[in-house]
Amino acid sequence: MSRYGLDCKRYHHEFTEITWENCDLRKWLNADFLEMAFSEEEQHRIRLSDVVNDGNRKYGTSGGNNTRDRIFCLSLAEAERYFKNNDERKCQPAALTKIHIPKVTENNYCSWWLRSSQFRT
Repeated sequence: MSRYGLDCKRYHHEFTEITWENCDLRKWLNADFLEMAFSEEEQHRIRLSDVVNDGNRKYGTSGGNNTRDRIFCLSLAEAERYFKNNDERKCQPAALTKIHIPKVTENNYCSWWLRSSQFRT
């Protein structure tokens, strides 16, 4: 897990019903980002994880099928488990990321994605 916003990518190229399994962000993280951010040796050390894609109880949406990923975003339940309050969830963009982020708060915080879908599928 990174304490910084590492890049600025959309969840998917269009605003539509889609789950983590089929979204553009998952594909990018496990291909382009993995190759760009980690050496070949590091890539081999990153475990392939069985990712459980629970539904999003806040929006009443399905999580879709479970996936196997090396890199993934937290689910809503995981974010609530690992971060106890909104202050702990705050994320600042990495220096190079600031160029790509369309909006940061006055205190230099940025948003970050969860893999839990907000769309009904």
